[in-house]
Amino acid sequence: MKEIRPIGVRYRLLGDLVHRICLSILALSLALWGTSLSSSAWAQAEFPETQILKTLQDASNASETEPVMPPDRLEEISLLFDKYYEGQGVQRDYAKAFELAKEAAEMGDALGMYRLALLYDQGKGVGRDREEAGRWFLICIETQGDPILEALDPETFSREFWRVVQRKMREAGLYRGRIDGAFGNATMRGLVKLMELSGG
Repeated sequence: MKEIRPIGVRYRLLGDLVHRICLSILALSLALWGTSLSSSAWAQAEFPETQILKTLQDASNASETEPVMPPDRLEEISLLFDKYYEGQGVQRDYAKAFELAKEAAEMGDALGMYRLALLYDQGKGVGRDREEAGRWFLICIETQGDPILEALDPETFSREFWRVVQRKMREAGLYRGRIDGAFGNATMRGLVKLMELSGG
């Protein structure tokens, strides 16, 4: 007799499948667009002195001195990340997935930045830190915004995360909507404006 799974389990499995497909599409898009880190328009934006300005400037300066990670290493990190994050052939290890995402992100890889933002938002492999999640997400959009925004599913991130992103964009003069954590047209316009300013 065939086992019938409860509806909640089926939807969760379907959600996991959709999430994996979105991450695969995102990875492919980023591979096609390249991985070079652009000059940092976000870090150079004029707005009141805040911690994000210093952090983004530090990230921009670091990217100018560090070499871009070789594509074969990026591919290796991406495959290892998937294995540890999903538990594919190995025991699921979010801490290891976090280390891999951080390594890629610090070398200027936009997919690594996206994954790092996701892990910080979810608190997987690292303590939940929505400020860091928002910071890495905005650097990701600045670096490689077009493929990220095309594949973006706003529900992947928490409402608290989107509040942080909205606040940071408002501080930079890129967002005029409410800081309510609802991802709508105003939030998307702010992200597109950031991408256009940075050439990402």
